[in-house]
Amino acid sequence: MKPRDLAALVLLGALWGSSFLFIRVAAPALGPAPLADARVLLAAAALAAYAVMARQRLALRARWRGYLLLGALNAALPFALVGWSALRLPASLLSTLNGAIPLFTALVAAVWLGERLTPRKIVGLLLGLVGVGVLVGWSPLALSGGVLLAVGAS
Repeated sequence: MKPRDLAALVLLGALWGSSFLFIRVAAPALGPAPLADARVLLAAAALAAYAVMARQRLALRARWRGYLLLGALNAALPFALVGWSALRLPASLLSTLNGAIPLFTALVAAVWLGERLTPRKIVGLLLGLVGVGVLVGWSPLALSGGVLLAVGAS
């Protein structure tokens, strides 16, 4: 890996990881729904600015229903659930649970899309779930409402 790529990866990890600290601080002050709104609006503004700079026309009229559904299910709902769970959980636990998204995605793909779970995939999922369990710990907090909201967001 080139040094520039490694630096970009470290920067991305720092930005992504620190977002849970900022969410944990902002959620009690703003509330979960306004926090989700702010995150979505900032992302929309960044994408619109990029489209203008790249001189790309946005094909919103033809696909607005799909974009609305995708935005609601892929951004607004998870962001609101993370905001609500941030009222109850530390930032470190939020980020750990969010890191489990690929595990939940594989399970949803198996159930919803009929993707075959090979023995190798099952072992990988079990190891991943055990790893998250070890990081989260086996305390009463592990099954609290905040944890369930964070898992639902992922």
